[in-house]
Amino acid sequence: MNSEEITINKSGVSILGFPLGFAPTERDFELAFEGNVLRSSPTTTQGRVQRICDSKGLTWLVDLERRIVLWFHVLFAPFEYRRLSESDPSECFQGKVRLDRYTIQGSFSLETGELVRKVAIPGLSLRFVPDGKVIRALSVGFLENEEAPNRRE
Repeated sequence: MNSEEITINKSGVSILGFPLGFAPTERDFELAFEGNVLRSSPTTTQGRVQRICDSKGLTWLVDLERRIVLWFHVLFAPFEYRRLSESDPSECFQGKVRLDRYTIQGSFSLETGELVRKVAIPGLSLRFVPDGKVIRALSVGFLENEEAPNRRE
């Protein structure tokens, strides 16, 4: 696997060559982004923080009590309908996202999004973020982490 790839399939999620599975911990993401500069952005929900890797165009939400990642977000292109906020990465993801049998690189049309959106992977929720007639970001939720409020690491 290319180190600038994100793979999302029935085996789980791998980011930048690091396998995360379906229920990654905060430590899993730290290892996947080892050597990259990370920053944090506060959230409106107490006990959670958004982590950002600007150079890779990726953000993820960490539950600080359980030390698990609830979702991650891949920014393919800057949004045109709003300015970047402090919780957005300053750069965009330049690699490939392999989503089941589809490969995505950069922003893509709504029509392509409709095809790719039909991919169903148990354990993950997929959401595309449109801006006009273009998909500019992808969000992936880890259902096991979202649905397990008392799970401890």
